[in-house]
Amino acid sequence: MAEKLEILDRIEVFNGYAPGISLYFRMPAYVDVGDGRIRAAWTYVYSSIPEPYKNISDNDWRVHRGIRKDFVRALVNAHCSGKEEDIARELATKRLPWTMSGNPGETVKRLLPLCDAVEREELSERRLAQHSGKWVVIP
Repeated sequence: MAEKLEILDRIEVFNGYAPGISLYFRMPAYVDVGDGRIRAAWTYVYSSIPEPYKNISDNDWRVHRGIRKDFVRALVNAHCSGKEEDIARELATKRLPWTMSGNPGETVKRLLPLCDAVEREELSERRLAQHSGKWVVIP
């Protein structure tokens, strides 16, 4: 048990109970193990009082954190692998909402660069994933 707790303590940044040295404190608790039995267990509890939450006024946590542009660039790169114009052309020739009444050549111009189209929310992250077949995770 001591060996397992050492591993968990490293993961949870538990370095003892002195103020300011641990992200979480290890605390005993009684837990239901799922079959009606109650057992003693170790739990980790956040060691500080959480900061008051801040509203995200624009409803976009990436903008709120100042990472939207970098995220969109990484997302487009992950889906396009340097073939942005080819993908814009393919998107423009499919029956997508913006192509139903427009000229595919004009649509390609409007979609490029794809980062800008995603920023304007004219092209969704979901649409890129559907097209590329890559359901990627960008931190």
